[in-house]
Amino acid sequence: MLLDYHDDILKNSFDNEKDYFNQLKDFQYISKSLLNNGLHYPDVPCNDIVYANNNQIKYLNYNTCKIPISLIYLFNETGNGLKETVQSHRGRQAIGHSMTFDPNITVFDIRQKILRRLEILYMLALNDNSLLNKCQNKQCVNMCYKSMFNSYDCIKAEPNIFWLGQILHCVQDSYSRVHTLRESSNMKGGRILDTSEKEDSIPEFKLIKIIGDKLDEINLKDIKIDSGSNKDIQKYLKTIINQNEYHKIIDKNPKDISHIFKLILFFKNQREIIKNLFNGEEKLPSEINKNNNKSNITNSERYPYIMSFRYIPHQQKCSKIFHMSFDNKKTTEEAGFTEFMLKNCKDILNLYKKHVLSLKTGNINNCINEMITYIAQNVFPILDKYKDKKSAIKCNKYPNCECKLELDQVYKIYNESYNQTGGYHKKYLKYKIKYIGLKNSI
Repeated sequence: MLLDYHDDILKNSFDNEKDYFNQLKDFQYISKSLLNNGLHYPDVPCNDIVYANNNQIKYLNYNTCKIPISLIYLFNETGNGLKETVQSHRGRQAIGHSMTFDPNITVFDIRQKILRRLEILYMLALNDNSLLNKCQNKQCVNMCYKSMFNSYDCIKAEPNIFWLGQILHCVQDSYSRVHTLRESSNMKGGRILDTSEKEDSIPEFKLIKIIGDKLDEINLKDIKIDSGSNKDIQKYLKTIINQNEYHKIIDKNPKDISHIFKLILFFKNQREIIKNLFNGEEKLPSEINKNNNKSNITNSERYPYIMSFRYIPHQQKCSKIFHMSFDNKKTTEEAGFTEFMLKNCKDILNLYKKHVLSLKTGNINNCINEMITYIAQNVFPILDKYKDKKSAIKCNKYPNCECKLELDQVYKIYNESYNQTGGYHKKYLKYKIKYIGLKNSI
């Protein structure tokens, strides 16, 4: 969704915005500006991440780009695949926008990946261990990072509403027709699938997959990087990745590859922390709520359940403004989704306030579980008939039918696609384009 629409939804999600922040005024990292930064971050990330002592990844700031010039990279993701803005929208971080990064993964599995990301974000929203504080007069109490000009203390974890902003962004995006397709009692649809996969065709995307897979094989405590500089991270990556073709990419993009590596490592670390917090992966809220797929929202008979997620390359033949033209208030209201989206955002904000105020006497595990249970049930429930389908569709009735998202067309097209069991008709095979680069806007 466009940032001004995200802002509008957030503004209308408060019962009383001033009172909300007044009740939380004792918490240093809970403010309207940090919430806005988190809400904008998935679209325009502009923060500085550092590699601190003991393999810790810390945030020097929680900034977003005020002038989103970086969005221009999205027009050529083949040449800019390592840019965080591109990865945030088009790579594995696309789950932060309620989209799939691989249409061959099932609807259910993408939903679970989203829930696993959101439970980490919520853990950080309640207890952010990525905080740094610049040492005053270079007198550090617990110095764990030093730049050329400043030294920084690792400080005690505190609630940080920046991470809740990212959750709200994901929730809001999930109601956009260019991010998901939803089905309620008055919307019936079906789907047929495409097998495009960027990680096979774009080397930068494949490199990021390899880095993630390699870090899965390594005990994170065994990672040894001297200073955490770009040079040291490049050197480390070339020791765990043997292929020379990827060494060339690593050498050519020192800043971008280091940033992406730190981001991947950050979430790997947080994944281990939350698994330890819940005494094992099988006890995580995302796992417990695997089959929690029935919304209990008032008017739940009209609640629009997830049918499928969207995949950006399927939209490559649409117009430059295609994504934006359906990512707005008018089309969301037209589909009847606004009341549910606002209800979600309001409930999430109120749950967060309740949880933060209860932290001194309450249990953080119970707070995380309550939030993820709510989100699983009331943001990402999936009807059983769609759970095992692939996560994104590419219709096959005629060229560019994926661009036909008007309400009087989209479900008709999906129904027709669903009823065609033979895959792509021969007369339309010539229109199946192998994805080689982004041609549409976000």
